[in-house]
Amino acid sequence: MTVHGDSGPLRLAFYGDDFTGSTDALEVLAFAGLRCALFLDAPTPAALRALGSYDAIGIAGHSRGMSPAEMDETLPGLFAALRELDAPLVHYKVCSTFDSSPAIGNIAHVVHLGRQVFGDATVPVVAGTPMLGRYCAFGNLFARSGTDGRTYRIDRHPIMSVHPVTPMHEGDLAAHLRLQAPLEIENFALPSFELDAGARQESVEASRAQAMLFDATTPAHLTEVGRLLEHRQVRRG
Repeated sequence: MTVHGDSGPLRLAFYGDDFTGSTDALEVLAFAGLRCALFLDAPTPAALRALGSYDAIGIAGHSRGMSPAEMDETLPGLFAALRELDAPLVHYKVCSTFDSSPAIGNIAHVVHLGRQVFGDATVPVVAGTPMLGRYCAFGNLFARSGTDGRTYRIDRHPIMSVHPVTPMHEGDLAAHLRLQAPLEIENFALPSFELDAGARQESVEASRAQAMLFDATTPAHLTEVGRLLEHRQVRRG
């Protein structure tokens, strides 16, 4: 099922791993000028027809608190519904602190589930959100603390390092994810942004890893990551 709004085909579909994160994604898209809708379950064709024009469709989930077994029961069907929307990009939105564990909110497990539904292409992992005080450098995640305004590597963060359910004990996100499930993950590190545009694109296109973690410490980095991913979708499409 290909979904169209007034301005053409759907541009983005997303699943949020909790409700607040889903509404955050909705807000960002709306501020960017996109017409968006958020559902609590997979939208039916009738609901989509009744909705009218839109550019992005999201599903607010709760997999941040799920075990891998619960994910196995819930996510494949929702991912299949998102695939049927035929959007060029499908986003699995996680908390910007990436707090998760092998038993709860396992992000690496989600990568494998997603590849089973969407195909075995390399999954981009975009961890930096400079506007929120989240930075990814050489694969390590840093976050500004709301208590003192300082920026810490996530495993030394005064709150996230002692989270009551999913404390972050590893700052290297690739290592953190590999503790959750076997995962081949490459890092598009900061020096890669200094390559010429063709070389940057080639490094992304040539990856055969299961996932690629993108560094980002500035808004310009995020803009370039978006360009790289958009170009990849055009090439694959």
